Amino acid sequence: MSRGTTVGSQQMTSDELEAVVEIANMYGIHTAAHAHGTAGIKAAARAGITSIEHGMMLDDEALDIFCEKGTYHPPTIIAAERIVVEGPKHGLVPWMVDKAKQVLDRHEWGIREGLKRGVRFSFGTDSGTPFNFHGKQAYEFELMERFGFTPVQALTAATKTNAALLGVSDQLGRVAKGYLADLCAFRLNPLENVRALRDCAFVMKEGRICKHE
Repeated sequence: MSRGTTVGSQQMTSDELEAVVEIANMYGIHTAAHAHGTAGIKAAARAGITSIEHGMMLDDEALDIFCEKGTYHPPTIIAAERIVVEGPKHGLVPWMVDKAKQVLDRHEWGIREGLKRGVRFSFGTDSGTPFNFHGKQAYEFELMERFGFTPVQALTAATKTNAALLGVSDQLGRVAKGYLADLCAFRLNPLENVRALRDCAFVMKEGRICKHE
């Protein structure tokens, strides 16, 4: 979204990325890279960054590296899609919309190919970007389905895979004995219509009911 910068430009060297990963590993924490451009995506994945956020301009080699390294990939389709769809209606400057179009046009190919190859897709929202409001992230599930995910794959990305990404698979991501009782329920079945995720009727956090309609 910065004026005068190129969408695909890499902003950290490979040596810098490897140093970040080395230090993170010393502390036992994971790493994340915000990367749209192909070169930056591949450099971050090669360095061992845990997750690549957005990753919109993938190519065959990038997908191969993701699979080899086990890189997690939250696609956050909603970030660019909202700018492209809503930006012109609300006076967003054309160069911002054009940059969002540039990455979004490539994104669907990368997601569909990644699903075929077994890329570890997780779930993110990038809430707070233009016209991408907090609390409206259920729309991302609809975009994921539009770009090739089944409802089961999208829900798995947001639960089981996200738990693995954050290193809490022993506490979250499953409904099972010994796991935290973090549950939500919807009025309709999201496996039949993913739009059902917009209408949450029940929320339980660590066994405590937070919402019940």
